[in-house]
Amino acid sequence: TGAVVGTQEDLTKTITENTTATVKLNVAGTYTLPDLTDKNVTVIGTKDTVVDMKNAVNKASSAAFEGVTVNFGTKDYCGFQHTGKLTYKDCTITGKQFLYATEVEFINCKFVQDVVDYNVWTYGAGKVLFKDCEFECVGKAVLIY
Repeated sequence: TGAVVGTQEDLTKTITENTTATVKLNVAGTYTLPDLTDKNVTVIGTKDTVVDMKNAVNKASSAAFEGVTVNFGTKDYCGFQHTGKLTYKDCTITGKQFLYATEVEFINCKFVQDVVDYNVWTYGAGKVLFKDCEFECVGKAVLIY
């Protein structure tokens, strides 16, 4: 299902009611993902469209993000757990993400971390690809665990 949405309510409804969903966020702002367990979800937006994963854990069959900012916060062991493929394309990723997916791709992404900590831990992930990415960090970037 493909949908253009501009509210948190519409985002939640579209994802909750469909096993597979492609959602384009057409209004700048901050959005929180509902539970993605057993879902294949793609979220498209702009840098001013923020997906708030701050200090949160979510699970999905697969998840893809394109053009959005994803904020992971600062807590350890947060991110997408027990997830199949996870893809980020043209995204800005802030905070610290722990990877648990079977496969993760970062394509043309910018990682931003403004404290002395890593941008990303590979932790429990299988295959991880960083292609044409940029890292803004305070001394650390990727911890390959």
